[in-house]
Amino acid sequence: GSEESIGGWMVLPAIGLVLTPVLLIVDLVRDGYLTPYIWSAFSTYENSLWLTLATVFELGCNVLFLVFSVLLIILFSKKRTSLPLLMVVFYSLNVVVPILDTFLINALLPEELIDYAEDEIIYRDIVKSIIGAGIWIPYFLVSRRVKNTFVRQYARSIEATRPLQNG
Repeated sequence: GSEESIGGWMVLPAIGLVLTPVLLIVDLVRDGYLTPYIWSAFSTYENSLWLTLATVFELGCNVLFLVFSVLLIILFSKKRTSLPLLMVVFYSLNVVVPILDTFLINALLPEELIDYAEDEIIYRDIVKSIIGAGIWIPYFLVSRRVKNTFVRQYARSIEATRPLQNG
Protein backbone atom coordinates (compact mmCIF):
# COMPACT_ATOMS: atom_id res chain seq x y z
CA GLY A 1 0.00 0.00 0.00
CA SER A 2 0.88 3.65 -0.17
CA GLU A 3 2.43 5.57 2.72
CA GLU A 4 -0.11 6.95 5.17
CA SER A 5 0.14 10.20 7.10
CA ILE A 6 0.48 10.33 10.86
CA GLY A 7 -3.10 10.63 12.01
CA GLY A 8 -5.93 8.89 13.82
CA TRP A 9 -4.94 7.32 17.12
CA MET A 10 -1.26 7.68 16.22
CA VAL A 11 -1.48 11.35 17.18
CA LEU A 12 -1.70 10.35 20.87
CA PRO A 13 1.66 8.52 21.11
CA ALA A 14 3.17 11.32 18.98
CA ILE A 15 2.04 13.91 21.54
CA GLY A 16 3.32 11.69 24.36
CA LEU A 17 6.71 11.39 22.66
CA VAL A 18 7.05 15.15 22.20
CA LEU A 19 6.11 15.76 25.85
CA THR A 20 8.49 13.08 27.21
CA PRO A 21 11.79 15.01 26.93
CA VAL A 22 10.16 18.17 28.33
CA LEU A 23 8.72 16.29 31.32
CA LEU A 24 12.00 14.47 31.94
CA ILE A 25 13.93 17.74 32.04
CA VAL A 26 11.33 19.26 34.40
CA ASP A 27 11.65 16.18 36.66
CA LEU A 28 15.46 16.36 36.67
CA VAL A 29 15.32 20.00 37.76
CA ARG A 30 12.43 19.55 40.23
CA ASP A 31 13.98 16.46 41.87
CA GLY A 32 17.22 18.36 42.49
CA TYR A 33 19.57 16.17 40.43
CA LEU A 34 21.25 19.31 39.16
CA THR A 35 21.90 20.76 42.61
CA PRO A 36 24.99 20.08 44.77
CA TYR A 37 22.75 19.36 47.79
CA ILE A 38 21.56 15.95 46.61
CA TRP A 39 25.13 14.81 45.95
CA SER A 40 26.55 16.18 49.23
CA ALA A 41 23.77 14.48 51.23
CA PHE A 42 25.21 11.06 50.38
CA SER A 43 28.15 11.36 52.76
CA THR A 44 25.89 11.95 55.76
CA TYR A 45 24.19 8.50 55.71
CA GLU A 46 25.54 5.11 56.73
CA ASN A 47 24.41 3.49 53.49
CA SER A 48 25.69 6.33 51.33
CA LEU A 49 27.08 3.87 48.75
CA TRP A 50 23.61 2.38 48.18
CA LEU A 51 21.99 5.81 48.14
CA THR A 52 24.57 6.99 45.60
CA LEU A 53 24.06 3.89 43.43
CA ALA A 54 20.27 4.26 43.53
CA THR A 55 20.52 7.95 42.61
CA VAL A 56 23.04 7.32 39.82
CA PHE A 57 20.78 4.52 38.48
CA GLU A 58 17.76 6.87 38.53
CA LEU A 59 19.66 9.74 36.93
CA GLY A 60 21.20 7.44 34.31
CA CYS A 61 17.81 5.98 33.40
CA ASN A 62 16.31 9.47 33.07
CA VAL A 63 19.14 10.62 30.80
CA LEU A 64 18.83 7.44 28.68
CA PHE A 65 15.04 7.94 28.44
CA LEU A 66 15.68 11.55 27.39
CA VAL A 67 18.08 10.53 24.61
CA PHE A 68 15.87 7.57 23.56
CA SER A 69 12.74 9.74 23.38
CA VAL A 70 14.53 12.32 21.19
CA LEU A 71 15.67 9.47 18.89
CA LEU A 72 12.07 8.19 18.74
CA ILE A 73 10.75 11.66 17.87
CA ILE A 74 13.21 11.82 14.96
CA LEU A 75 12.35 8.30 13.73
CA PHE A 76 8.62 9.03 14.16
CA SER A 77 8.84 12.20 12.09
CA LYS A 78 10.85 10.41 9.39
CA LYS A 79 8.36 7.50 9.37
CA ARG A 80 11.14 4.95 9.72
CA THR A 81 10.49 1.20 9.66
CA SER A 82 12.48 0.81 12.90
CA LEU A 83 10.04 2.98 14.88
CA PRO A 84 7.31 0.41 15.76
CA LEU A 85 9.73 -2.06 17.37
CA LEU A 86 11.55 0.75 19.22
CA MET A 87 8.20 2.05 20.51
CA VAL A 88 7.50 -1.44 21.92
CA VAL A 89 10.90 -1.29 23.67
CA PHE A 90 10.14 2.24 24.93
CA TYR A 91 6.73 1.31 26.39
CA SER A 92 8.21 -1.86 27.93
CA LEU A 93 11.02 0.11 29.58
CA ASN A 94 8.44 2.61 30.88
CA VAL A 95 7.00 -0.30 32.89
CA VAL A 96 10.15 -2.21 33.87
CA VAL A 97 12.46 0.67 34.89
CA PRO A 98 10.14 2.31 37.49
CA ILE A 99 9.42 -1.13 39.02
CA LEU A 100 13.14 -1.88 39.22
CA ASP A 101 13.87 1.61 40.57
CA THR A 102 11.18 1.31 43.28
CA PHE A 103 12.47 -2.13 44.25
CA LEU A 104 16.05 -0.81 44.49
CA ILE A 105 15.04 2.21 46.56
CA ASN A 106 12.93 0.19 49.00
CA ALA A 107 15.57 -2.55 49.29
CA LEU A 108 18.65 -0.34 49.63
CA LEU A 109 17.71 2.88 51.36
CA PRO A 110 17.58 3.30 55.12
CA GLU A 111 14.03 3.36 56.47
CA GLU A 112 14.17 7.08 57.38
CA LEU A 113 14.89 8.02 53.76
CA ILE A 114 11.98 6.14 52.20
CA ASP A 115 9.12 8.48 51.31
CA TYR A 116 6.00 6.30 51.31
CA ALA A 117 3.84 9.17 50.05
CA GLU A 118 6.14 9.33 47.01
CA ASP A 119 5.86 5.53 46.67
CA GLU A 120 2.10 5.92 46.25
CA ILE A 121 2.65 8.35 43.35
CA ILE A 122 5.22 6.00 41.83
CA TYR A 123 2.82 3.01 42.08
CA ARG A 124 0.11 5.09 40.40
CA ASP A 125 2.58 5.99 37.62
CA ILE A 126 3.54 2.31 37.23
CA VAL A 127 -0.14 1.35 36.83
CA LYS A 128 -0.53 4.11 34.21
CA SER A 129 2.57 2.80 32.40
CA ILE A 130 1.18 -0.76 32.42
CA ILE A 131 -2.13 0.47 30.99
CA GLY A 132 -0.30 2.57 28.37
CA ALA A 133 1.91 -0.36 27.40
CA GLY A 134 -1.16 -2.61 27.25
CA ILE A 135 -2.76 -0.25 24.74
CA TRP A 136 0.19 0.98 22.66
CA ILE A 137 2.39 -2.13 22.39
CA PRO A 138 -0.34 -4.13 20.58
CA TYR A 139 -1.18 -1.04 18.50
CA PHE A 140 2.42 -0.66 17.26
CA LEU A 141 2.70 -4.42 16.65
CA VAL A 142 -0.53 -5.10 14.73
CA SER A 143 -2.07 -1.84 13.49
CA ARG A 144 -2.46 -1.60 9.72
CA ARG A 145 -2.03 2.16 9.95
CA VAL A 146 1.34 1.71 11.71
CA LYS A 147 2.46 -0.80 9.06
CA ASN A 148 1.41 1.62 6.28
CA THR A 149 2.89 4.74 7.91
CA PHE A 150 6.35 3.66 9.02
CA VAL A 151 7.64 2.44 5.66
CA ARG A 152 10.81 4.42 5.07
CA GLN A 153 13.98 2.37 5.42
CA TYR A 154 17.43 3.62 6.20
CA ALA A 155 19.28 4.20 2.92
CA ARG A 156 22.96 3.37 3.15
CA SER A 157 25.40 5.57 1.26
CA ILE A 158 24.76 5.99 -2.47
CA GLU A 159 27.88 3.95 -3.29
CA ALA A 160 26.61 1.00 -1.29
CA THR A 161 23.26 0.94 -3.10
CA ARG A 162 24.68 1.22 -6.66
CA PRO A 163 25.42 -1.98 -8.54
CA LEU A 164 29.14 -2.74 -8.89
CA GLN A 165 30.67 -1.25 -12.02
CA ASN A 166 33.43 -2.94 -13.99
CA GLY A 167 36.71 -1.06 -14.59
